[in-house]
Amino acid sequence: MHEARIQPAFVLKPWQAKLKGAFMLFRVLAVLVWAFNAGIISNAAAAADGFAVNFVVLVFVLLIAAVVQGYPAHIVNEIYDWQSGADRPGVAASTASKQKTVAGGSKVIAAGLLTIEDLWRLFYLTTGIVATLAVFVAILGSWRLLLFFVPGFLLCLFYSMPPLRFAYRPFLGEFFGGFAGIVLLVSGGYYAQSGALPATAVILALSLGFMYAAIMVFFHYIDYKTDRFANPPKRTTVVFLGLEGSRIYACLCAGVGALMMLYLAMQHHAIYTVLLLQGLMILYCHWQVRPGDGKSIVYWGKIMTYFILLAGLVFATAIEPRFAGMLPVYLLGFWAHKRFGKLRPQPHAATATA
Repeated sequence: MHEARIQPAFVLKPWQAKLKGAFMLFRVLAVLVWAFNAGIISNAAAAADGFAVNFVVLVFVLLIAAVVQGYPAHIVNEIYDWQSGADRPGVAASTASKQKTVAGGSKVIAAGLLTIEDLWRLFYLTTGIVATLAVFVAILGSWRLLLFFVPGFLLCLFYSMPPLRFAYRPFLGEFFGGFAGIVLLVSGGYYAQSGALPATAVILALSLGFMYAAIMVFFHYIDYKTDRFANPPKRTTVVFLGLEGSRIYACLCAGVGALMMLYLAMQHHAIYTVLLLQGLMILYCHWQVRPGDGKSIVYWGKIMTYFILLAGLVFATAIEPRFAGMLPVYLLGFWAHKRFGKLRPQPHAATATA
């Protein structure tokens, strides 16, 4: 079988290719939206409840969340989606619509930047780093933090990894990969700062979990055609319900999350109105997007991404002004993504290789 591979616009030296591949694999914007944003919100929520922010603990929580998502989780997703054909040009993609580009993944395998062997080596290295960080923060704070970390790490792996492969089963992908992961991160971040987990923190975690399940559905729209022809079939909720059915389902998830946040804003602290607006924006973007149109998905996806990051930063900074110090991290992430996080293929760069 012949497969189209994406060629970079210029020739990279081997070590440059590995570095570029490692950075693209991290998917910095996704990490900012998920790991960083949810982590900052959870720590700020503890501050809103009167707990002094320990910024050393905050940094460790963000590092662990970012590295887990950026490497072990993304690596296994990259490997198993490539092997199933979900991310492989010329297999699922050409079967679905004869398209020559890869819909999902970071594209590092398709571009020849990293091999599967490279990815497994990076997986073991980053898993070791994460384990070391987790043990250190448990010593610094409480060993109970591992009750949040260990299940969260396993959920990240089995989102794509056999035999569970939550991403390949309708509803399980959002609720074991997205919803549960965010609930554990937000709960763990709050607990790391406070040593407690009151009902309001649990409601916050559940609310964000529903919102992020809706976000996950949004970015599965673009893979609708290719996922159906993977082997095994990647039966995401979008594939199972279809595009319009998935839009309704995602709006329900975002709506439930917004209602829970409305309760927090009315009964606990008015600052949660900012996160209520986040939920309403997620709902609005789903309502406005044309799920079968790639340009529409990119356009509304950008709006949703920017608003989520802005809402998280505004929420945290309004509670504790020192959280404004995270702004350079966000700006650096955006710059690095634009500068190093994309392939710039030459015209007609998709070539057939045996």
